[in-house]
Amino acid sequence: MASEARPGKNSGVASFTARVHREGSWFVAQATEIDIASQGESEGEALANLREALELYFMAGHSEEHVSP
Repeated sequence: MASEARPGKNSGVASFTARVHREGSWFVAQATEIDIASQGESEGEALANLREALELYFMAGHSEEHVSP
């Protein structure tokens, strides 16, 4: 499964592709361009947790220079 956020032009928001898979009773969502993942009890929860993890990662001062093209 893949999901991609598509923000409006010039929104200042990066776009990442997320792959979601199941591991036991958990759903795991991973941003494919950067090594960040999260999990949840549903696909939606895993994606929401991944979005929050990405926000925290970039708020902590990590730049998009570390993102694979």
